[in-house]
Amino acid sequence: MPVKAKLSLMLQNAFFHGFVLCDNGGYKVIGQITWFATEDKNKVQKIGDVETALTDCDARLITVEKLCNALQTENRDLKLKLDDLENRSRRQNVRIIGIPEGSEGHNPVTFVSSMLTELFGEDAFERPPEIDRAHRVGQKPQRNSFPRHMVVRLHKYQTKELILKLSRERGQLEFNGTVVRIFPDMSAEVMRRRAEYKDVKTSLRNAGITYGMLYPARLRVDFQGQRHMFLTPQTAAEFIRSVVKPATSQA
Repeated sequence: MPVKAKLSLMLQNAFFHGFVLCDNGGYKVIGQITWFATEDKNKVQKIGDVETALTDCDARLITVEKLCNALQTENRDLKLKLDDLENRSRRQNVRIIGIPEGSEGHNPVTFVSSMLTELFGEDAFERPPEIDRAHRVGQKPQRNSFPRHMVVRLHKYQTKELILKLSRERGQLEFNGTVVRIFPDMSAEVMRRRAEYKDVKTSLRNAGITYGMLYPARLRVDFQGQRHMFLTPQTAAEFIRSVVKPATSQA
């Protein structure tokens, strides 16, 4: 075989195995460089694919977040509407606390009507309060435990408002030697929101300041000839700290 042909064959074999013959008689590795170049190109392509996928995920995530925010807003509005409907259905109800268990016998409607007349006097009503329903709430307690509340639905809203007004005016009420209290019957959510004012109302009572709760959970405070309204217990507490306490400490 001619020398030129041999050299050509050797170069082809060397290139196939990743080597080429250098001028100085040595060999130069090129196969690995070619492999790395190919791998680098593949990785660049994969990175591009990942970036495209991440961009798509970001767009979908933004859409999902907007949808979740819209659903949260809708859910909050629905809960408010549901709570409002529940409280409207209770507008003619009062909740009586402290009536000993079993006092109502087998006819709680007649019992409550007679009890209200006895508490406030016959002159307080044009005729005995007309009651649609009356019943205890919760499980029957053990002996010597605090009696269950009694929920009473008056036939007329005006009668319910009159009973609450008389209850506020009379202060402590007693029936057969037992202290009873009468409150408006409201939903658990409204009662929870009103309970958040507990510490604020305690501070106002200790300071001898007149206050009242308005539906659903607003606090009215009469202080130094002015009437103040608060929508949250935090703002009411700040008013006590910054206005009431300095004024009462100087008096």
